[in-house]
Amino acid sequence: MNAILSRAGLSADQQRALGLDTIRDEVRHTRDKLEDALVSLRCLEEVIRLARGTTGKLDEAGLRDLHSLIGTLLEKHPGSTGSFRWWHTKLHRFIQENYNVPSKSSLAVQAEVVSLLEEVQQWRSTQDFNVSMMDKTMSVVGRALRDPFDAWKPREDSRLAEVIGHLKMCINSYRDSLVQRRRRGDINAWLGQMSGCSFTPTLNMSSIPPARPREFFFSRSRNFKSLDEINEGFKLIAEAREENSFGLLTTALYSFLVKAPLTAHDLLPLHQLRVFNENVEELRRIGTEPAHSIQLQSYQELENILCLMRALMRKWPEYEECSVEAVEAALSRFPPSKRPAFVFPISAMTAKS
Repeated sequence: MNAILSRAGLSADQQRALGLDTIRDEVRHTRDKLEDALVSLRCLEEVIRLARGTTGKLDEAGLRDLHSLIGTLLEKHPGSTGSFRWWHTKLHRFIQENYNVPSKSSLAVQAEVVSLLEEVQQWRSTQDFNVSMMDKTMSVVGRALRDPFDAWKPREDSRLAEVIGHLKMCINSYRDSLVQRRRRGDINAWLGQMSGCSFTPTLNMSSIPPARPREFFFSRSRNFKSLDEINEGFKLIAEAREENSFGLLTTALYSFLVKAPLTAHDLLPLHQLRVFNENVEELRRIGTEPAHSIQLQSYQELENILCLMRALMRKWPEYEECSVEAVEAALSRFPPSKRPAFVFPISAMTAKS
């Protein structure tokens, strides 16, 4: 070894220093291992102490206490072995799969949802919220849908549904990135988990629509750029109709219409909008499953479709005259108790004057 170091150009003093550094590293590594072993022993002692008090059988409360204890020990002793972290994760998963969260905990989560709803209802522009507020909200939503509860069905809770709906609109106000795609994926997954029973109308369709549709959609959707793009949109709608799926058709209709208010009238003339209305009227006959079998996202998209149709009527008044049947068809798909209040723009403007 010394010969190798000499050929590397190291002096005797440098060789001795290097040897001392190597010894120090070995001592430090051994000490860390000993400390880790001591931490593991402390954890094991606590686990044994708790287990002895359960007469050989851990009930649900005992399992939760054990899980909490291991978590506390991991926080106090970050150097704990990986096996304890693994068992902590496995125990958490076992409790989730086999026991419901106590009612007291569900009430606390519901209170958080109510508080968040009051907060997100004030998010009317990008100045009203930021990334940390979004992440805090998403953390509560994720926990509500991840854990089972005794006396609460979060997937049918209209308050939670409204929070997710606001997140869906607001997430589009940020530039595209890997992080944003992850957030968007989580939100879409939550919408897919929520039942249609959780839907509650949230958009104002009684007053005069805003002159600029973007005032009520935090969306970066662009307008149609060519006739080919319009035809491609109609092709996707036709494919959704063939599937006889209410959810697929509402998504295709919404994806098409969200571009329409920003498109020039000469590119998207009235006869094209009539064709769109004919497809909306098909909602009466497609996928007549009950509300609890429909995803929340379908009702939210249908509400957005009606809101966008009102925006087009405000921009092109002649469109209102040919949209009565389409509006009635769309409204007929909502459960009677959840049907939005829809007022045609001309009637709204007449009432105001």
